[in-house]
Amino acid sequence: MKMNRSVLLSSLIGGLVLLAASMISWKTVYWRGIVIQDFVNEQEVADVLRQNAPTSGLYIMPRPSDPESVAEQFPLVLSGINLAGKRPLWVVLAGSFVNKVLMAFIGTWLLLHHSAKMSYAKRVGFFVLIGCLIALASKLSFCIKGYYPLDFTLYSMFAILAQWFLAGLAMAKIIKHR
Repeated sequence: MKMNRSVLLSSLIGGLVLLAASMISWKTVYWRGIVIQDFVNEQEVADVLRQNAPTSGLYIMPRPSDPESVAEQFPLVLSGINLAGKRPLWVVLAGSFVNKVLMAFIGTWLLLHHSAKMSYAKRVGFFVLIGCLIALASKLSFCIKGYYPLDFTLYSMFAILAQWFLAGLAMAKIIKHR
């Protein structure tokens, strides 16, 4: 398939909608303490992390190799630690935009390679189905393993579905089967 303007436009517009919707969901719920909690004493936690996490990376406690008797003594923790602190906002936004455009491109490509002609509503549904797959693959497994609480998991999955529904409205309008 050669790249045409409608594929590029669908990817860019879809990426913008996905980015805007994800920013809204992040600002309205995550930062308000509804599903992500604050530490009681951030400075104390930061000091303990710096002392016990010598490099930036992904940390887990208890270790998967710990015997069950030892593992029961610790809280379950899966944490990404960046000792350099937060990245500049422009870096986060640029990286997120590229990520969302790539996801929208893959969704558009999959739709165009689907053999059946579909109505507008079915094309939107196709994009929502992609969102469902992403939500299940990226959030539910962490809840099942005990790393994410149920409220965070459900909200995150709902947010992903809403993002793909909104992006799907725009992308399905742009992409039509020939």
